[in-house]
Amino acid sequence: MQIYTLEVRKPALKFISEQSAHNQVRIMSAIRGLPHSGDIALMKGQSGYRLRVGSYRVIFSRDDVNMIVTVTRVGNRGDVYK
Repeated sequence: MQIYTLEVRKPALKFISEQSAHNQVRIMSAIRGLPHSGDIALMKGQSGYRLRVGSYRVIFSRDDVNMIVTVTRVGNRGDVYK
């Protein structure tokens, strides 16, 4: 398995910090498994991928050449895609 550098953007960190401690742990644990584990799907109509963590969605991009995963947004299902 290849090791990717993980970059989490400020809006994603802000949303995570506003959640309960239990949900913060759930979301961050799922993010640490990127890009190889979890319920990941290629997004339709937008570029990038989404990771499902319960009722939350993590939107991220993956650069396989430079080995970087960038988490751009995290939010509630339905709201994060707007």
